[in-house]
Amino acid sequence: MEDSFIEYLNTYILKKGETLDLNNMTEGDFIDIPILKTTKRTLRKVGMITTGAVHAETKDTEVNFLLKNLKLTPRKKLSLNHDDPKTLTWLEQGWILKEIRLKPDSKTVASQYYRMGHRLFKYQLRMKEQQDVQLTEELNQLRNGILHIHLQADQPMIKQRMHQHIKEKFLAVCEGVDLLKESAFFPKKWTLNKRMKFLHFSLAFLRLGSTRQQMDWKEIGAAYYQTIGGSKAFDRNQEEFLELLEEWGGYPAVEFGLTSFGHITPVFFSGDVIGQYATFSHGPVHAVTNISIELDQYKTNAMTFWIVENRGILSRIASQPEFLEDENVLLLCCDGHIRSAHRNFIEQILNNSNLKQAIIWTDYDQDGKIIAHELYNILVKHIHSIRWIGPDGKILKDQEKYLDEMNQFLQKKSMEQEEILGDVILWKRWINN
Repeated sequence: MEDSFIEYLNTYILKKGETLDLNNMTEGDFIDIPILKTTKRTLRKVGMITTGAVHAETKDTEVNFLLKNLKLTPRKKLSLNHDDPKTLTWLEQGWILKEIRLKPDSKTVASQYYRMGHRLFKYQLRMKEQQDVQLTEELNQLRNGILHIHLQADQPMIKQRMHQHIKEKFLAVCEGVDLLKESAFFPKKWTLNKRMKFLHFSLAFLRLGSTRQQMDWKEIGAAYYQTIGGSKAFDRNQEEFLELLEEWGGYPAVEFGLTSFGHITPVFFSGDVIGQYATFSHGPVHAVTNISIELDQYKTNAMTFWIVENRGILSRIASQPEFLEDENVLLLCCDGHIRSAHRNFIEQILNNSNLKQAIIWTDYDQDGKIIAHELYNILVKHIHSIRWIGPDGKILKDQEKYLDEMNQFLQKKSMEQEEILGDVILWKRWINN
């Protein structure tokens, strides 16, 4: 019996104070190994492990799809049909093992589960090692790819800076698989596959943009993969990838030549907004798009920039006659997590206007707290007076105070903005307090 098998059982199957009784194990079609529990006064049999005596001659690559679908881990316990031929085959071949736990009389069965077998454990380790080798090779190819991208000296300075900023972060995360998995340059929840796909997108974006003054979204994947369907390769992650790319580069993607995104993203607002090609007055809810934002420059004469998370709040406040005009407010809806169109519009308004204060109002849940933080990071570079509407409906003027109140509130419940919507009297108090 392999030492690694015994080590596997000791690590993942046995509990504290338990040992394997190797002297009394029985062998036949299957191997039965008693589990002993040792205390200062007693030594008793508490369970039994059963595994296949001889592994059938099957290749590891022939691991059954149904077995893979069980998603076994070393700690996971399963209740399988003991009489099912698949269960018996898997047990015989060492892919699974059976763990029986006994009652204090050391005879009566208390529970019976199936666990990951040592053979499946070793197979998964090999698969992970092979994957890591492949990923390392892929990272090296990506690294070499970006090192071969060069911009001409006559390219715009912003484009050169974007290239340099993205390249620096790109090379940093290509240092190794473990670093890629843990890198703070990516959103924490992104899977390894998604991070790798983003690197391919970044390389494709820089490679095409380095040779073009202008490019369309669909050209990025088509030029990179040069296969049928390549133009759609990054469509599923378009918004997320563009947002992170712009975060890495420090500038909007349009500055690198991306002039068409293959879709139109509306940005809804109500209030005074002035552009080169369009002017919007107080009254109804208006909208600009990602395309018009790229081609125009917007500003406002408002003194207060009020950003809300939900469209329902925007339409309700905008429907109140003359309120926004009287209070000199530009009210914008960010539609949840900040997308590039919203970010670019907000930054244009901040750069081109003389705003005195900003108000952030999001839902009272974990996502709302994250969105409020995203908005704060954009606003704080331009406006010193930033306010939050707390879960008790009161204005907060300090970020730490807002976070403290949100954290305390979220320990008990969550709540949408609409639940404390109020009326004109309350809205004026929020603006002028």
